[in-house]
Amino acid sequence: MLTDDRSARPSTVASAAVSGSTLPYAAVPLLLASLTAGVRLSIGPLPVDDAFITFRYARNIATGVGFVYNAGEHVLGTTTPLWTLLLAGLYWMGLHDLPSVAVVVSALSDGAIVLLLLRLTNHLGLSWRWATVLGLLFAFSPLSTIYATGGMESSLFTLFIVASAIADAEDRPFWAGFLAGVATLVRPEGLLMAALLVVRRLLTRQLPPAREAMAFALPIIPWLAFAFWWFGSPVPQSVVAKANLYSGPYSPMSLLAPLAWLDRPALLAFAVCVPLSPGIGRVLRGHMGLLPAMAFAPSLMLAYAVAGFRPVPLFPWYLVPLVPFCLVGTVVGLRALDHHWHPLGAVIGVLLIGTSVTGVTLGGPMVPRLGTTPDSRTHEAASAEAARFLEPRLKPQSVVAVTDLGVIGYLTNARILDMLGLVSPATMRYLPLPKGDLTYGFPSELIRDEQPDYVVIQADSHASTLESKSWFPRDYRLVASYDDPTLGHLYLLIYERTR
Repeated sequence: MLTDDRSARPSTVASAAVSGSTLPYAAVPLLLASLTAGVRLSIGPLPVDDAFITFRYARNIATGVGFVYNAGEHVLGTTTPLWTLLLAGLYWMGLHDLPSVAVVVSALSDGAIVLLLLRLTNHLGLSWRWATVLGLLFAFSPLSTIYATGGMESSLFTLFIVASAIADAEDRPFWAGFLAGVATLVRPEGLLMAALLVVRRLLTRQLPPAREAMAFALPIIPWLAFAFWWFGSPVPQSVVAKANLYSGPYSPMSLLAPLAWLDRPALLAFAVCVPLSPGIGRVLRGHMGLLPAMAFAPSLMLAYAVAGFRPVPLFPWYLVPLVPFCLVGTVVGLRALDHHWHPLGAVIGVLLIGTSVTGVTLGGPMVPRLGTTPDSRTHEAASAEAARFLEPRLKPQSVVAVTDLGVIGYLTNARILDMLGLVSPATMRYLPLPKGDLTYGFPSELIRDEQPDYVVIQADSHASTLESKSWFPRDYRLVASYDDPTLGHLYLLIYERTR
């Protein structure tokens, strides 16, 4: 265990909490959790386009349409079934503002993560001071905050991953397995935590307890049974479509892709401090139960890096689960620096907290991004304007073809022809794309054959690809266009079928 020999106060948050003479320290966990949730709630909903895909699935479930994106099409186009079902349940209970509901759930999840991280510091032997540094770094983590307010499932997934790691550290195999199973229903990357639980047991020359395996399967099996019955497969069509859309030459530079989205302060401190901290090795030798907690972040980074050999886009919300684990490593490293070169670690810790706070309040998610008001400043705003243009023109049988289906599909509730194939079976007939027709992955002949009433595409190579076809200018006319002020140029074009 790491200890702080210079501290005359209780060495852990837990011991501080049970000491009557240190009552102020007992309030630290609740204050940090409240601060974390408060930061996210104060920013409010700023949902990204992909979040609206889940919102539409959830609304359709709650209103009796079914677990579908388009009525009658049993297509699994989401990789987060549990998040979808949770939002559906809340919508059914009368909470219809799903962007706001998602922020509340994510804020509460992040607050709970702080409490779990402080519990983890007890196993690491960190003093309450370093536990507080960890809590503050997470509370103002720009990456975590952006996607907690962005309507994505990242916070809920991270909560179950951290909880599973701590349950294993405390030798509670049933809960470790069960929480890993629940995490897998939020995002499939939860399988990685399940694998680490097995590896930890094998390294200690133990067979994984049967109750751990059974607990993992407990939430998974009902979902698999439903998915096979309703969709025909538990593999999301969005995964299959992307595997075909983005196939191409392998690139060694893709190995560096995950690094591009990490919080810069956490990444820098993690890279510099952790190698200087021999304490991590000592902790693992003395407590192998901490292996999943210590190994999850590098394992996930490696998995994404290997997957990045294909030109598949890596979205930043995939990396949110790395944040708490990287911050734990950061604080362990800072504490080691502080121990040997007092007060260098403390000074760096303060600087990192200041950088994180600045990133959230000045340069991060405080910048308006919500696509439901005319003065918003990103492409979600352009999509919302397009949706408002389309809504009064749409008939019950109208079909809208789109490449970014989230905001437009949710706000119009129109029948969507997804040109990327994430939710539309018709698109899958054209995949994989022929060489030479790979333009961010949409088959132009889909529009010719399906003849949707409207086509909404990005004003870049998407438009040039369609306009280069002899049949497109004959069958469609441009009726509206929208700028993205953030990008500083034209973003969306709307075409209407003329014949």
